[in-house]
Parts: sequence; C-alpha cells; structure tokens
Amino acid sequence: MLVALVALALLAPASAHARQRVTGPGFRTVAPSGWHVKHGHGGGWRITTVSSPAARGGAQVQNAVLVTIGSIPAKSLARRWGKSTVPRDPVKLEQALLGLPPGVQGYTPVLNPTATTFARKPGGTSILAYTFGGTSARQTDIVVRRGRRVFQVQVLTDANLVDVGNSALNLLRSHWRWR
Repeated sequence: MLVALVALALLAPASAHARQRVTGPGFRTVAPSGWHVKHGHGGGWRITTVSSPAARGGAQVQNAVLVTIGSIPAKSLARRWGKSTVPRDPVKLEQALLGLPPGVQGYTPVLNPTATTFARKPGGTSILAYTFGGTSARQTDIVVRRGRRVFQVQVLTDANLVDVGNSALNLLRSHWRWR
C-alpha cells in the first residue's frame, strides 16, 4: 500500500497538470507527462503503447503500468478468425478478444465480461488478476467497435499500483476523441 501511495504522490502532479498527446488510427487522447509512447503493429493490429517511467522495454510489470491501445479493421479481424464478421454485441466481442500474456499463473476473473461505454460508444469490459513474471498483476480490458474498426484498450499494472493504472485509464478516457 505504501508503494502505491508513494507512486501516486510522484505521478499525480504529472498526470494532473502536464500531459502529452497520444494519437493513433481513428483516435486521439492524452497520457501523463513523462510516460513513454510507442507506436507499432502486429497481426493486423495498429498498436500504441503508453507506459509509466518504471516500465523497462514495455515488458516490465513490477512497479509499472502499461496501457496498450490496439485498433484493427473489423473485416481483417473476422478474416483472422475465419469468420465472415465479428460480433456486434460488445460483450461478446470482449469475450472473443480476451487474452492473457504467455506465462500467466493463477488467473482469476475480478469482473467477468460486461457492458460499458467508452467515449460515448457501447463497449465490453473485463478485469483479470494473475501472476505475471513473478509479480501480482491486474489487467483491465475494454473493447469498442466504432464504424468499421475494433478498438481494444488494455491496462496491465502491478497489483500494488491499481490506483495509478485506473488514474491513467481515466485520463485517457476523459480526453478520448474519435477521428
């Protein structure tokens, strides 16, 4: 708990006052100042990763927060699944996209896939707890289909820094704009 309070004290001024712009295909938002922003792609997904200063190389979970924003054309995703279309129901889409990093141990659902809204669009969300790389971790997923694209926002955080991860997600959500 003390680690989380210290991290919040260190990160709060940066996230409350200074922000940096984050853009990707079909969206723009902001992230806390000093966090790393990296753009990439893989498997048909366009990926934007926003990571706290403690995240080394994007794979470090201990004492870190990783936010991954992925987008893919719905048609491409359907082809990858060998289907003609992807589910329109956001909860079913969340269930279909829900995944865990390799090497996860002790998986426990905290919140089973359920309906939510994200930037005024219906979505699906879920929260998972597990051990990853020897660290207790918490993963929050949000999936939204907007037009012909599917967007997935995933927050992976050290279980001791869930409040920091939630603050980062709330900042990203409150400034999210569709393009």
